[in-house]
Amino acid sequence: MGSACPVSGNSSAWLQQNFGNFSQFADYNDFVALNGNFSAMEALSSLTVPQIVSCSLFPATGPGAAGNISDSIVGTLKNSTDVYNFLTSLNNAVTSKNNGSVTPQLSQALLNKTFQVIRTNFSSFNSSDWAQLFQNQLSSVLPEITTDQMSLIPNNISCNSYQAIVKGLDSNFSQMTPAKQESVYKSFVKPYLTNKGNTITCFNQTDANSSAWLVTNMASFMTYTSEEDLALFANETMLQIFASDSSCVQLASQLKFPKNTAVYYTSLLTSSGNTNLSR
Repeated sequence: MGSACPVSGNSSAWLQQNFGNFSQFADYNDFVALNGNFSAMEALSSLTVPQIVSCSLFPATGPGAAGNISDSIVGTLKNSTDVYNFLTSLNNAVTSKNNGSVTPQLSQALLNKTFQVIRTNFSSFNSSDWAQLFQNQLSSVLPEITTDQMSLIPNNISCNSYQAIVKGLDSNFSQMTPAKQESVYKSFVKPYLTNKGNTITCFNQTDANSSAWLVTNMASFMTYTSEEDLALFANETMLQIFASDSSCVQLASQLKFPKNTAVYYTSLLTSSGNTNLSR
């Protein structure tokens, strides 16, 4: 369907002449339907956040198109408020329209921008802030997080903060590539859990759920651990307690372990010696 009122000039001029201030109430799909030559790149400064979000979820075509539109979109975000508003709108759109995951290019651009504008605030973040960031605000783009971005998280965050981050990452575990999953384990999970030497990190024996230590602190990323790594986290007596916890047994039964790790984990299950977790 062509535009009923074609004009010379770019898409920004077309918007202004055909919609004026009422353009803010339209859906991005309306512009595309009415003008087959509509270019979001040309009209980006005239679009609202929800319209830009809708545009970002359309597949870009042509060499480098996805990267170009992603960079242009993120370029409109000037501060943390802009970033948070865009992420909120993006998460709502992905959820409501069942669009699945955001393009890797846009995810990377948004992750870079987010860490760029808020990293100076990390030192004052509490566990609620980390939970909000990793479990809500970054939920649609988290599968593309990189080792470099993870390295920006301070290594002295509290256990509650660490566990809040792991929970957010774990909720996106199935959306990550195996390489991303392993990089999270090696660059974040393992370093944090070994930063206290011979002391078990984030273990409080008075906690009613203390035996669920492996689930709470490693979640699905446990699939990338090894016998050698487990020995760094706790002694064998404690590992037997952790491995035998019902929540850990259930999670482990859903994961794929290398054969050596599976054999060792099975040996820890003193009350379930028949468990076989090898691939």
